[in-house]
Amino acid sequence: MTPVWPWRSIHLVLALLGLTAIGGCAGLRLPWPGVSGAPKPDWSVQTLLPTGLARQPEPVLQRCATRLGLKPERAALAHPTNFGDRQAADGFARAVPHQPQLIVLHETVFDGPRTVAFFQTPHPNDADQASYHLVIERDGRRLRIVPDGKRAYGAGRSAFGDFSVRIKPTSLGSINNVALHLSLVSPADGLGDGAAHSGYTPAQYNVAAAQVLLWQARFGLPLSRLTTHAAVDRSRSRYDPRSFRWDRFMAAYVAAARRCALESYDNGRASP
Repeated sequence: MTPVWPWRSIHLVLALLGLTAIGGCAGLRLPWPGVSGAPKPDWSVQTLLPTGLARQPEPVLQRCATRLGLKPERAALAHPTNFGDRQAADGFARAVPHQPQLIVLHETVFDGPRTVAFFQTPHPNDADQASYHLVIERDGRRLRIVPDGKRAYGAGRSAFGDFSVRIKPTSLGSINNVALHLSLVSPADGLGDGAAHSGYTPAQYNVAAAQVLLWQARFGLPLSRLTTHAAVDRSRSRYDPRSFRWDRFMAAYVAAARRCALESYDNGRASP
């Protein structure tokens, strides 16, 4: 994290880091309701509609992964300061959504080793904390950064349409509490200030499509719950994943869903 980047490149680096205080915050519990004189929330808890899709058991997921030729994940776990628990309640002890309901695509801006090194570095300050659940290397290897059941800090101030999860009165809302973050390692020409780069490898598209499908089947998510960091960002400074080819992703995705007989998770409405 030592290079000095042009200002727009700093925003691209932040696309990797998801840096805002929202990302790393833990729930603050306040004495409400039922306590006389205690502060009351000035916002409503938001939820997403049930998807109606079944969650597949692990044997089905393992069989699918085998059919798709996925290699086992490689452990590259982030330092505990760079991820946290999915919060079950907000600062006023109201239940909030905290199970995976969205899949967000990113790019790293750094190469794989530098990305992992940053995530494995302790960051005690909220503003420095960042992580994804999985990173896909240029050769298609999957690096496990944060367990699915934990909250990765991939998007700070963010919303899926009008939906976000607000934990503290001082926060502006984030989707991290319900998001699964999947990031592609950027190409060598994607580390600078350009609006685009040479793109991602066929292996990355194939593995990204397979991973999205597995997450959908595990958590009962339709394709309409797949989106990008650029689409959910509310700071208007995130662009990733730049140069992402939806046609290449969808070709790999449709083939994977057919091979695993999981076409029911494809409702044809990804959210770029």
